[in-house]
Amino acid sequence: MNPLLRIEDLHVDIPGAAGVLRALRGVSLTVNEGETFALVGESGCGKSLTAMAALGLLPRAARMRAGRLALDGQDLTRFSQRRWNALRATQVAAIFQEPMTALNPVLTIGRQMTEAYVQHGLGSETEARRRASELLERVGVLPVGRRLAQYPHQMSGGLRQRVMIAMALMCRPRLMIADEPTTALDVTTQVEILRLLQELQRDTGMALLLITHDLGVVAHVAERMAVMYAGEVVETGPVAQVVTQPAHPYTAALLRCLPVQATRDRPLVPIPGVVPALFGPLEGCAFRNRCALAGEDCAGSIPWRERAGQGYRCLRDEVPA
Repeated sequence: MNPLLRIEDLHVDIPGAAGVLRALRGVSLTVNEGETFALVGESGCGKSLTAMAALGLLPRAARMRAGRLALDGQDLTRFSQRRWNALRATQVAAIFQEPMTALNPVLTIGRQMTEAYVQHGLGSETEARRRASELLERVGVLPVGRRLAQYPHQMSGGLRQRVMIAMALMCRPRLMIADEPTTALDVTTQVEILRLLQELQRDTGMALLLITHDLGVVAHVAERMAVMYAGEVVETGPVAQVVTQPAHPYTAALLRCLPVQATRDRPLVPIPGVVPALFGPLEGCAFRNRCALAGEDCAGSIPWRERAGQGYRCLRDEVPA
């Protein structure tokens, strides 16, 4: 498969009152054309910030450096604001975590959906409205005419999320970034949204970068995945392989937290402790203070290792399931 998004050795530092936050530390991942790639980890581990770097939407104070940040061979680190504006929506689009804050409360759904299409010169207002109508019907936001005239607060959370999906598809992007697209929804609606994303990806051929903390979701919809912890990628590989034979203790710990894994003889096992503060010099494995396999050697340099298609950052050869 051809690589579409390439991120190599991505670092993002954010200065603040408490010092410099090392938010991303050497993140590397590749999303291929047409595939679903999942980015997994606890809240605050850097998943959304990685996506914001790929969208050129980092906080203004953030300082970024990368060995490579490229979309379809284009070096994004050299992009001006004008080029970023031309890239977003047409080649890469996003479904954000909370549609009520992502949608403009004072503009109708129709106005918000057609705006980018017209601004990017893809067609007239009439053509944009026709495409918006087609997409709303495709994602099940009916009746289309009434929905286009409504404001976000007049819709349920599930409908707003469907509107966000339709809006992201307006300019036919090659890469869709879905940042926790089902977090605020009930279980039934979550399943519907995930099935819809799979159908749309199959129909359009776009690549999907799915950001989530739910390994159950990942096991059903993604082909490859990366696990993030404390601002860095600690494991990558095919989903089926990672969830059945985790190579990093953090991945194994996440799997032990899944309710579907719990039985009378094997209760849920919470991960002790908290994610470390990412300020100042950071050495060794960031997970060592929460890891049952940690030793004195974990305070030193941790190399990136490969094992039968999986990559991981750990000194241990065997990780208990």
